[in-house]
Order: sequence, then C-alpha cells, then structure tokens
Amino acid sequence: ETTARMLANIITCAASNETQEKRRILLARIKAETGHVDTVLREILPMGISYHHSGLTGDERGLVEEAFSGGVLSVLCCTSTLAAGVNLPAARVVIRSVKIGSSLLTRTRYLQMVGRAGRTGLSSTGESFILGSNSDKKVLEELVFGKMEDVRSCLDEQSLTL
Repeated sequence: ETTARMLANIITCAASNETQEKRRILLARIKAETGHVDTVLREILPMGISYHHSGLTGDERGLVEEAFSGGVLSVLCCTSTLAAGVNLPAARVVIRSVKIGSSLLTRTRYLQMVGRAGRTGLSSTGESFILGSNSDKKVLEELVFGKMEDVRSCLDEQSLTL
C-alpha cells in the first residue's frame, strides 16, 4: 500500500476517457461487492495504480487482477510472496530491495519474481529491475549472475508410498 501510494504521488498514468470511466466502475464494483472501498484504494485506483496483498478480500483481489489484466490498471504493487504467484501479464517487475524482511532474497526467489515479466503466452517481452545501494553490489551480482541453488522435491519416494 505504501509503495502504491508513493507511486501515485510521483507518476502519472495517462488514460483515455474510456479507461477513466472503467476505473470509476471498478471502484463502484468493489463497493458493491464488499460494502466499502479502502481509503488508499479510493485514492489510487483512479490513477491506474493498485496494490495486491492478503489484506484484500478475495473479491477485491479478483477485481484488481481483472482490471490489471484488462489494462484498466497500469501498476500493481504486491508483496514478494504474491509476486511469485500472481499470474498476470506484467511488462515490468521492479524489486525494491535485496531483502525480504531481514533475510536476503535468494536467487531462486529472485528468478521466480522476475519471471512474472514477459510471461510466455501473456506478453512477448518483459523487463525487470532490482534496486540496491553500492553496499548491495555483491548480493545484486549473485542474484543476477549466480549459480542456482539446489532444488529438491518434497515429493520423495517416502511421501509417495500409499
């Protein structure tokens, strides 16, 4: 929410009259389905920006996803967990830190997140950006160019016995 609000204050998502009307309809649909519209959503949706996290109801998440997929919303801010699972046609993924909480982002999770940009069958190209400081240079290089961590299935032979 904080990132979405910050972006709403610094960028302009130009929109046709038709898209502006679709954004007004989106707000009305959220209100109709949930009984209210969150203050931040009411502020940022008209600008083509939203957030997506577990604090939204299922109905709100569905409407936001539909609006983003349909081009009504231009920017969708979400947590790293949802970024790994959101299956939407993103042209660009921006990761604002090399950390998730107090832990460093792993290469596997980084690749999962940036893989949202330019998804096969959803868009033909994609870009990803990760923000960091000079002190993060080694971590950034490892995320982008490092060796993949070993992956082990949790469906091992013992789990599959009937």
